[in-house]
Amino acid sequence: MFHVYRSLIFILCSLLCLPSCIRDDSPSGEEGILLIKALCGLTRVISNVNIPNTAGQIPNLPKSAVVETNAVFSRDSIAPVYAGNLTEEIRQLMLPHVMNHEDVLKAALTCDYEIMLRAFRRDPLVTCSSADADKLLRKMIVNTKKYLPEGWQKISLNP
Repeated sequence: MFHVYRSLIFILCSLLCLPSCIRDDSPSGEEGILLIKALCGLTRVISNVNIPNTAGQIPNLPKSAVVETNAVFSRDSIAPVYAGNLTEEIRQLMLPHVMNHEDVLKAALTCDYEIMLRAFRRDPLVTCSSADADKLLRKMIVNTKKYLPEGWQKISLNP
């Protein structure tokens, strides 16, 4: 997915011919500008970012988990910084969320309402009844169908 962002940043830098806010060395106060400068190769920045654990920056979490981690931003590159293992107590707190996020992604991509509902109801912030959770999820999907994969358009979500 990073190649899409890299292409967009390249186009942004090229088309705008590096506007003064990027060429200028004085701080703008916007971290986004620093990150764009770094991705264009004008500087190197370490910042935090939510990215997949594919580099194993947190070795005792699944590589498919999206984690907030420090990363080095440089020309065409976002390289995660090794963070080390979580304590077992913290890992046990996180694993249900990691698995739930993976179920949400699987449900979204396969257009599987039952998996989505199961994951939604397992979220600790969803404290309503099962019936209300089902009703709320149906409404959320109906209201965002245009942004979801095409398969969701074919699914009837009427109660």
